[in-house]
Amino acid sequence: MEAQPESNPTLDGGTPKYRGIGRLLIAYGIKLPIDSGLTGDVVLEAKTTSLAKHYEEDFGAVLLPTFQSSAPRYLIADEAAKRIFFTYLD
Repeated sequence: MEAQPESNPTLDGGTPKYRGIGRLLIAYGIKLPIDSGLTGDVVLEAKTTSLAKHYEEDFGAVLLPTFQSSAPRYLIADEAAKRIFFTYLD
């Protein structure tokens, strides 16, 4: 999952043009399995330590065990997934 370059905090000088795109994409990723009768869990790989911190602090993600050569993997599930999902419901 990548955001528009003008919204990437490492490229935009700290003033993103668009906000919330990543959260919306995660919410959609939660919605797809829910629509199929599943739980709505989402797993992400963090390309950088700043993304890992962002996933933990802003999305409530939990670090998963990783293989020796893989990027850190994070799970968004249960209450964390509900909070993100319900952000977009009225």
